[in-house]
Amino acid sequence: MDMDAQKLFTLVDAAYNQPITNQPSDSYRQALLAAAIDLNNNVSPQQVTIKLYQAYYRNYMVPMTLPRQHRDLYQYVHTQLQCLTRTEQRNMALGYGLIATHLTFGPLN
Repeated sequence: MDMDAQKLFTLVDAAYNQPITNQPSDSYRQALLAAAIDLNNNVSPQQVTIKLYQAYYRNYMVPMTLPRQHRDLYQYVHTQLQCLTRTEQRNMALGYGLIATHLTFGPLN
């Protein structure tokens, strides 16, 4: 595990052990567990941060009301996603667009 993956794993571990009482947390906790498993299976930290960001978005998480460990993880994820190159951003947007097109209009073949 490289340095970025180790730092992300430490933040995910700390957040997973901190309970959340004011947020819908069941699927979010499952996403944290899946992120830790992915990091142990040598999935790239970039892919894990994208999945974590999607978990925040799907669960309507309000970062300012989260406990300290969860805010630290959110800030790390947010910062890492701002550091993406234009090519990586384009590839992610292109992939999302292809998926959304398929779901909206059905298969193109």
